[in-house]
Amino acid sequence: MKRITEISQLTKGDIIVTIVDHKVVKREFVCVHPHNDKYSIFLNETYDGCPKFYNETLKYNEWYLFTNSKEEWKELNAMMVEELKKAIDFYEQRSK
Repeated sequence: MKRITEISQLTKGDIIVTIVDHKVVKREFVCVHPHNDKYSIFLNETYDGCPKFYNETLKYNEWYLFTNSKEEWKELNAMMVEELKKAIDFYEQRSK
């Protein structure tokens, strides 16, 4: 999947994904905020508005362009496995 690092890489209707708290989070790009270009407006999975999205977040958090292909789902699942392995390792170390 293509990593998105700047809001200018998106056009209306593009979907981006990330993994947060062991869940896949999808957001649909609507537009750059009309009153403050440091923020953008996105819809969530149920097409409800989300809190405004700080565009600089794209540089620091890993968001990927998503087209809902089988290959992308495989890649997302592999990313999830890695996240879960890291969490397991963390808790195993804490329990020693």
